[in-house]
Amino acid sequence: MGALYTLIVREEEIYIAQRTRSSTSEQCGNPATLDEDIELVIPSMFDGCPQVLNTNDQKAARDIYWEAVCTGEDEADWPKLEELLRQSIAKNPFVGEPHLVLAQVLLNMEMYEDAVKQFAEAGLKLLLEWGCSWDKRMPWVA
Repeated sequence: MGALYTLIVREEEIYIAQRTRSSTSEQCGNPATLDEDIELVIPSMFDGCPQVLNTNDQKAARDIYWEAVCTGEDEADWPKLEELLRQSIAKNPFVGEPHLVLAQVLLNMEMYEDAVKQFAEAGLKLLLEWGCSWDKRMPWVA
């Protein structure tokens, strides 16, 4: 969605620039100029669209995340959970829940700075930007 929106924004910028350079078109009363006040922006959760996720990466991120949340909660499992969640985030960095679960795992491992700075803040920011949950097992209010 973000990549498509980026293309629309770029096309609009090109269109406006071409029309501005054209000295033959009348600006007054031209319906094409009526929407120029509307700023097209890329939603912040897409981080400027630095990458396009393919279907396989999205599915892999989901499956790896699911494997992590289904893994036991024993202290011996924490390094495995950390690795799985980091893999999920690498495949899809645009959803909050893997960041937040990883922050929780890192807190359990007493890696406080990593937990808060890199993952808890990022996860919370993404959840708030989306305004809905990615992991549908939990309602948004939770």
